[in-house]
Amino acid sequence: MTDAFDDASSLGAPGVTDADRAATLAALVRADLAGDTPGAVLRAFEAAPDGERASFGYTWNDAMGVDGLGDYIDADADRRGRAAELAIGIAPLDPSPPENGPAVEAARAFSGWGDAAAAVLVVPGYTPLDLAAPSPDLHPIAQRRVDLAVQSFRAGKAPFILASGGAVYPKGTPYFEALLMKRAILAQGVPPERVLVDARARHSTTNLRNAGRIMRSLGMTRALVATLGGGLFGSDLFGQDFYFSNPTLSTFYSRCDSELGYRVGALDAEEDGLVPFVPSADVTRVGFRDALDP
Repeated sequence: MTDAFDDASSLGAPGVTDADRAATLAALVRADLAGDTPGAVLRAFEAAPDGERASFGYTWNDAMGVDGLGDYIDADADRRGRAAELAIGIAPLDPSPPENGPAVEAARAFSGWGDAAAAVLVVPGYTPLDLAAPSPDLHPIAQRRVDLAVQSFRAGKAPFILASGGAVYPKGTPYFEALLMKRAILAQGVPPERVLVDARARHSTTNLRNAGRIMRSLGMTRALVATLGGGLFGSDLFGQDFYFSNPTLSTFYSRCDSELGYRVGALDAEEDGLVPFVPSADVTRVGFRDALDP
């Protein structure tokens, strides 16, 4: 029983590769879920120095692909549930709740839901995969999405805006897309009590899943996703508005099925970059494959 746990000491050892760490953690997860070393994953996480804890989620995510670990977990409901609990236990702190206090209070007190086309404008973030160094500046594509959301907010399309995007690229960046977008939204004069954030989403699937979680928690039933660009070669051709508004053709639904195990909700044809979205009840299900955003 101690051998599997002792192997975890190599996770932060000098010279150990990411692949080595993933393989070690994969073995530890299997042993933990099988009951051979119960509690070993969280003990290893809690024993790690702060700097190594920050990378634990990345190692967990890599471990899901080692020898079919993710599929092994997915094949059993009990394993899925326990793996989800582990993912929550090692997930980094979510900066969203303190940012959302005023807007959550305003949404709960709001009574004019029938006066607009939707309850909220969801703005997905954008950072290129090949960004060389962390940047505190909003990418031009994300800025365009913010501008569209603010324009639509002023036109009365929805009474709230929800910016969605975590600390994504490059790996280890300290900058959260949602917080950068919130800053840009407030700079255009939108009241802070009308701006919500999801600062965890790292993919287009979880942009909508996490937005759906917030929406359902506040009784919001319909959103307009304000998105442009991010298409071929960074252009508007087959951009994210096309991706969301044609979810079967674009493979967005199949990606939801494979990555999350369900579809995040109903999407309709876009108009002027605004894609209608109604979240499903499934968005509240906790995932286990991504410990950075379970």
